[in-house]
Amino acid sequence: MVAHSLHVRLRVAMLLLGYLAWTAGCVASPTPASPASPLSDSAYTPSATPSSSPTPPPTATQRSTPTVLPTVPPTATPPPTQTPTARPTPPPTPTPAPTIAVIPLGDLQSYSGQTVIVEGTVLWVSSFAKGFRFLLEDGTGRATLLLWGNTYDGCPDQEALMEGAHLRIHGTVARYRDEWQIEPTSCREVEILAAGALPPERAIGSISPADRATRATVLGLVVRVEPFSAGQRLLLQDPTGQIPVLLWNSVLERIAEASRLLQAGARIRVSGVIDQYRGQMELIPQLPVHVAALE
Repeated sequence: MVAHSLHVRLRVAMLLLGYLAWTAGCVASPTPASPASPLSDSAYTPSATPSSSPTPPPTATQRSTPTVLPTVPPTATPPPTQTPTARPTPPPTPTPAPTIAVIPLGDLQSYSGQTVIVEGTVLWVSSFAKGFRFLLEDGTGRATLLLWGNTYDGCPDQEALMEGAHLRIHGTVARYRDEWQIEPTSCREVEILAAGALPPERAIGSISPADRATRATVLGLVVRVEPFSAGQRLLLQDPTGQIPVLLWNSVLERIAEASRLLQAGARIRVSGVIDQYRGQMELIPQLPVHVAALE
Protein backbone atom coordinates (compact mmCIF):
# COMPACT_ATOMS: atom_id res chain seq x y z
CA MET A 1 0.00 0.00 0.00
CA VAL A 2 2.80 2.33 0.96
CA ALA A 3 4.80 1.23 -1.98
CA HIS A 4 1.98 2.03 -4.35
CA SER A 5 1.60 5.49 -2.89
CA LEU A 6 5.28 6.15 -3.30
CA HIS A 7 5.17 4.97 -6.85
CA VAL A 8 2.37 7.40 -7.69
CA ARG A 9 4.20 10.26 -6.08
CA LEU A 10 7.29 9.43 -8.03
CA ARG A 11 5.44 9.54 -11.35
CA VAL A 12 3.85 12.84 -10.49
CA ALA A 13 7.25 14.28 -9.60
CA MET A 14 8.71 13.08 -12.87
CA LEU A 15 5.90 14.59 -14.88
CA LEU A 16 6.31 17.90 -13.04
CA LEU A 17 10.04 17.96 -13.73
CA GLY A 18 9.48 17.24 -17.37
CA TYR A 19 7.02 20.08 -17.69
CA LEU A 20 9.37 22.55 -15.98
CA ALA A 21 12.24 21.54 -18.25
CA TRP A 22 10.11 22.09 -21.35
CA THR A 23 9.01 25.50 -20.12
CA ALA A 24 12.59 26.59 -19.44
CA GLY A 25 13.65 25.58 -22.91
CA CYS A 26 11.06 27.66 -24.59
CA VAL A 27 12.12 30.82 -22.69
CA ALA A 28 15.89 30.40 -23.29
CA SER A 29 15.71 29.95 -27.10
CA PRO A 30 16.75 33.35 -28.76
CA THR A 31 14.66 34.93 -31.47
CA PRO A 32 16.72 34.85 -34.72
CA ALA A 33 17.87 38.39 -35.57
CA SER A 34 17.01 39.98 -38.83
CA PRO A 35 20.06 40.44 -41.14
CA ALA A 36 21.59 43.82 -40.74
CA SER A 37 20.67 46.40 -43.36
CA PRO A 38 23.74 47.79 -45.24
CA LEU A 39 22.45 51.23 -44.58
CA SER A 40 22.78 52.82 -41.23
CA ASP A 41 19.80 53.72 -39.33
CA SER A 42 20.44 57.37 -40.10
CA ALA A 43 20.52 56.87 -43.78
CA TYR A 44 17.52 54.73 -43.85
CA THR A 45 14.63 56.19 -45.57
CA PRO A 46 11.62 54.24 -45.15
CA SER A 47 10.31 53.11 -48.41
CA ALA A 48 7.17 54.79 -49.40
CA THR A 49 4.18 52.80 -48.85
CA PRO A 50 2.84 52.18 -52.26
CA SER A 51 -0.22 54.13 -52.74
CA SER A 52 -3.20 52.14 -53.31
CA SER A 53 -4.29 52.07 -56.86
CA PRO A 54 -7.44 54.07 -57.37
CA THR A 55 -10.42 51.95 -57.55
CA PRO A 56 -11.60 52.07 -61.08
CA PRO A 57 -15.13 53.32 -61.44
CA PRO A 58 -17.56 50.60 -61.79
CA THR A 59 -18.19 49.67 -65.33
CA ALA A 60 -21.60 50.88 -66.31
CA THR A 61 -23.90 48.05 -66.84
CA GLN A 62 -24.91 48.02 -70.43
CA ARG A 63 -28.60 48.41 -70.63
CA SER A 64 -30.65 47.12 -73.44
CA THR A 65 -32.18 49.86 -75.51
CA PRO A 66 -35.93 49.67 -74.85
CA THR A 67 -38.04 49.12 -77.87
CA VAL A 68 -39.89 52.30 -78.56
CA LEU A 69 -43.55 51.48 -79.06
CA PRO A 70 -45.64 53.77 -81.17
CA THR A 71 -47.75 56.07 -79.09
CA VAL A 72 -51.35 55.10 -79.46
CA PRO A 73 -53.50 58.19 -79.68
CA PRO A 74 -56.12 58.24 -76.96
CA THR A 75 -59.49 57.00 -78.06
CA ALA A 76 -61.84 59.88 -78.42
CA THR A 77 -64.59 59.80 -75.87
CA PRO A 78 -67.85 59.53 -77.79
CA PRO A 79 -70.33 62.28 -77.07
CA PRO A 80 -73.11 61.22 -74.74
CA THR A 81 -76.02 59.68 -76.55
CA GLN A 82 -78.94 62.02 -76.44
CA THR A 83 -81.96 60.42 -74.87
CA PRO A 84 -84.84 60.72 -77.33
CA THR A 85 -87.76 62.69 -76.08
CA ALA A 86 -90.69 60.42 -75.40
CA ARG A 87 -93.55 61.07 -77.71
CA PRO A 88 -97.09 60.04 -77.01
CA THR A 89 -98.12 56.92 -78.85
CA PRO A 90 -100.72 57.86 -81.41
CA PRO A 91 -104.02 56.10 -80.96
CA PRO A 92 -104.54 53.15 -83.25
CA THR A 93 -106.27 53.92 -86.46
CA PRO A 94 -109.76 52.50 -86.22
CA THR A 95 -110.47 49.74 -88.63
CA PRO A 96 -113.04 51.00 -91.09
CA ALA A 97 -116.33 49.23 -90.89
CA PRO A 98 -116.94 46.91 -93.80
CA THR A 99 -119.02 48.43 -96.53
CA ILE A 100 -122.58 47.16 -96.49
CA ALA A 101 -124.15 46.67 -99.87
CA VAL A 102 -127.61 48.15 -99.44
CA ILE A 103 -130.01 47.34 -102.25
CA PRO A 104 -132.31 50.21 -103.32
CA LEU A 105 -135.98 49.34 -102.89
CA GLY A 106 -136.53 50.28 -106.51
CA ASP A 107 -134.21 47.41 -107.58
CA LEU A 108 -135.79 44.60 -105.58
CA GLN A 109 -137.34 43.05 -108.70
CA SER A 110 -133.81 41.99 -109.67
CA TYR A 111 -133.33 40.11 -106.38
CA SER A 112 -136.49 38.01 -106.12
CA GLY A 113 -135.90 35.01 -103.84
CA GLN A 114 -132.53 36.36 -102.67
CA THR A 115 -131.44 37.56 -99.24
CA VAL A 116 -130.45 41.22 -99.31
CA ILE A 117 -130.02 44.28 -97.10
CA VAL A 118 -132.33 47.26 -97.58
CA GLU A 119 -132.99 50.50 -95.78
CA GLY A 120 -136.08 52.64 -95.63
CA THR A 121 -138.37 54.87 -93.62
CA VAL A 122 -141.66 53.53 -92.29
CA LEU A 123 -144.54 55.40 -93.92
CA TRP A 124 -147.43 53.24 -92.76
CA VAL A 125 -148.22 50.31 -90.51
CA SER A 126 -151.10 47.87 -90.81
CA SER A 127 -152.01 44.79 -88.85
CA PHE A 128 -153.50 41.51 -89.99
CA ALA A 129 -154.55 38.37 -88.21
CA LYS A 130 -151.03 36.85 -88.05
CA GLY A 131 -148.72 39.81 -87.93
CA PHE A 132 -147.84 43.32 -89.09
CA ARG A 133 -146.84 45.10 -92.29
CA PHE A 134 -144.56 48.15 -92.44
CA LEU A 135 -144.54 50.15 -95.65
CA LEU A 136 -140.98 51.33 -96.42
CA GLU A 137 -139.75 54.08 -98.73
CA ASP A 138 -136.15 55.05 -99.62
CA GLY A 139 -136.51 57.53 -102.47
CA THR A 140 -136.10 54.90 -105.18
CA GLY A 141 -139.22 52.88 -104.49
CA ARG A 142 -141.37 51.21 -101.88
CA ALA A 143 -141.58 47.77 -100.33
CA THR A 144 -143.31 46.11 -97.38
CA LEU A 145 -141.50 44.76 -94.34
CA LEU A 146 -143.40 41.66 -93.25
CA LEU A 147 -143.20 40.71 -89.57
CA TRP A 148 -145.14 37.69 -88.42
CA GLY A 149 -146.55 37.88 -84.91
CA ASN A 150 -143.81 35.72 -83.34
CA THR A 151 -141.13 37.71 -85.15
CA TYR A 152 -142.55 41.02 -83.92
CA ASP A 153 -142.76 39.66 -80.38
CA GLY A 154 -138.98 39.19 -80.43
CA CYS A 155 -138.29 42.86 -81.16
CA PRO A 156 -136.68 44.46 -78.08
CA ASP A 157 -137.53 48.09 -78.92
CA GLN A 158 -141.11 47.97 -80.12
CA GLU A 159 -141.83 51.54 -79.00
CA ALA A 160 -139.34 52.80 -81.60
CA LEU A 161 -140.62 50.50 -84.34
CA MET A 162 -143.46 52.55 -85.70
CA GLU A 163 -144.27 55.19 -88.30
CA GLY A 164 -141.32 57.48 -88.98
CA ALA A 165 -138.66 54.92 -87.96
CA HIS A 166 -135.69 54.48 -90.27
CA LEU A 167 -134.77 50.80 -90.57
CA ARG A 168 -132.11 48.54 -92.00
CA ILE A 169 -133.40 45.05 -92.74
CA HIS A 170 -131.68 41.83 -93.73
CA GLY A 171 -134.25 39.56 -95.30
CA THR A 172 -135.54 37.62 -98.27
CA VAL A 173 -137.19 39.35 -101.21
CA ALA A 174 -140.58 38.04 -102.40
CA ARG A 175 -143.52 39.22 -104.48
CA TYR A 176 -147.06 39.23 -103.04
CA ARG A 177 -150.13 40.72 -104.70
CA ASP A 178 -148.20 43.04 -106.94
CA GLU A 179 -146.00 44.39 -104.18
CA TRP A 180 -142.45 43.60 -103.19
CA GLN A 181 -141.88 42.36 -99.68
CA ILE A 182 -138.82 41.68 -97.58
CA GLU A 183 -139.10 39.16 -94.78
CA PRO A 184 -136.46 38.74 -92.05
CA THR A 185 -136.16 35.44 -90.18
CA SER A 186 -136.05 37.20 -86.79
CA CYS A 187 -136.25 40.69 -85.34
CA ARG A 188 -132.47 40.60 -84.82
CA GLU A 189 -132.29 41.27 -88.55
CA VAL A 190 -134.24 44.52 -88.14
CA GLU A 191 -131.98 47.38 -87.06
CA ILE A 192 -133.62 50.63 -85.99
CA LEU A 193 -131.39 53.44 -87.24
CA ALA A 194 -133.81 56.16 -86.10
CA ALA A 195 -136.86 55.77 -83.87
CA GLY A 196 -140.38 56.48 -84.99
CA ALA A 197 -142.89 58.63 -83.10
CA LEU A 198 -146.59 58.82 -82.38
CA PRO A 199 -148.68 61.27 -84.40
CA PRO A 200 -149.71 64.58 -82.79
CA GLU A 201 -152.57 64.63 -80.26
CA ARG A 202 -155.92 65.91 -81.38
CA ALA A 203 -159.26 66.64 -79.77
CA ILE A 204 -161.83 63.99 -80.66
CA GLY A 205 -164.33 66.65 -81.80
CA SER A 206 -161.84 67.93 -84.40
CA ILE A 207 -161.74 64.66 -86.36
CA SER A 208 -163.84 64.72 -89.54
CA PRO A 209 -164.29 62.68 -92.77
CA ALA A 210 -161.56 64.85 -94.32
CA ASP A 211 -159.08 63.17 -92.00
CA ARG A 212 -159.79 59.69 -93.28
CA ALA A 213 -156.64 57.58 -93.87
CA THR A 214 -154.52 59.89 -91.72
CA ARG A 215 -153.15 59.22 -88.27
CA ALA A 216 -153.97 60.86 -84.95
CA THR A 217 -153.52 60.45 -81.21
CA VAL A 218 -156.38 61.09 -78.75
CA LEU A 219 -156.78 60.94 -74.98
CA GLY A 220 -160.06 60.06 -73.33
CA LEU A 221 -162.17 57.96 -70.99
CA VAL A 222 -163.58 54.57 -71.91
CA VAL A 223 -167.38 54.93 -71.93
CA ARG A 224 -168.36 51.52 -73.25
CA VAL A 225 -166.77 48.19 -74.26
CA GLU A 226 -168.35 45.96 -76.93
CA PRO A 227 -166.73 42.69 -78.04
CA PHE A 228 -166.99 41.41 -81.58
CA SER A 229 -165.70 38.33 -83.40
CA ALA A 230 -162.19 39.65 -84.17
CA GLY A 231 -161.62 41.92 -81.18
CA GLN A 232 -163.07 44.65 -78.98
CA ARG A 233 -164.74 47.99 -79.76
CA LEU A 234 -164.29 50.78 -77.22
CA LEU A 235 -166.19 54.05 -77.13
CA LEU A 236 -163.75 56.78 -76.16
CA GLN A 237 -164.84 60.23 -74.99
CA ASP A 238 -163.12 63.53 -74.25
CA PRO A 239 -164.70 67.00 -73.53
CA THR A 240 -165.14 67.60 -77.28
CA GLY A 241 -166.83 64.41 -78.43
CA GLN A 242 -166.78 60.62 -78.76
CA ILE A 243 -165.11 58.18 -81.19
CA PRO A 244 -165.16 54.38 -81.44
CA VAL A 245 -161.78 52.62 -81.12
CA LEU A 246 -161.46 49.29 -82.92
CA LEU A 247 -159.01 46.86 -81.28
CA TRP A 248 -158.18 43.78 -83.35
CA ASN A 249 -157.20 40.70 -81.39
CA SER A 250 -153.72 40.66 -82.97
CA VAL A 251 -153.14 44.05 -81.33
CA LEU A 252 -155.14 43.60 -78.14
CA GLU A 253 -153.41 40.40 -77.04
CA ARG A 254 -150.01 42.12 -77.16
CA ILE A 255 -150.97 45.21 -75.12
CA ALA A 256 -149.51 45.33 -71.63
CA GLU A 257 -152.25 45.47 -68.96
CA ALA A 258 -154.93 45.06 -71.63
CA SER A 259 -157.50 44.26 -68.92
CA ARG A 260 -157.31 47.85 -67.66
CA LEU A 261 -158.29 49.14 -71.10
CA LEU A 262 -161.50 47.12 -71.19
CA GLN A 263 -163.10 48.78 -68.19
CA ALA A 264 -165.49 51.71 -68.31
CA GLY A 265 -163.94 54.77 -66.78
CA ALA A 266 -160.37 53.83 -67.76
CA ARG A 267 -158.34 56.75 -69.06
CA ILE A 268 -156.28 55.74 -72.08
CA ARG A 269 -154.20 57.10 -74.92
CA VAL A 270 -154.86 55.78 -78.45
CA SER A 271 -152.95 56.39 -81.68
CA GLY A 272 -154.19 54.97 -84.94
CA VAL A 273 -155.53 55.35 -88.43
CA ILE A 274 -158.71 57.41 -88.89
CA ASP A 275 -161.41 55.61 -90.85
CA GLN A 276 -165.15 55.88 -91.38
CA TYR A 277 -167.66 53.11 -90.92
CA ARG A 278 -171.36 53.56 -91.63
CA GLY A 279 -171.06 57.30 -91.51
CA GLN A 280 -169.26 57.34 -88.18
CA MET A 281 -165.58 58.18 -87.73
CA GLU A 282 -163.46 55.60 -85.90
CA LEU A 283 -159.86 55.18 -84.81
CA ILE A 284 -157.98 51.90 -85.47
CA PRO A 285 -154.66 51.25 -83.65
CA GLN A 286 -152.25 49.16 -85.76
CA LEU A 287 -149.60 48.25 -83.18
CA PRO A 288 -149.71 47.27 -79.48
CA VAL A 289 -147.63 50.36 -78.59
CA HIS A 290 -150.36 52.54 -80.04
CA VAL A 291 -152.55 51.93 -76.99
CA ALA A 292 -151.64 52.62 -73.36
CA ALA A 293 -153.49 53.05 -70.09
CA LEU A 294 -152.92 56.35 -68.29
CA GLU A 295 -152.86 56.91 -64.55
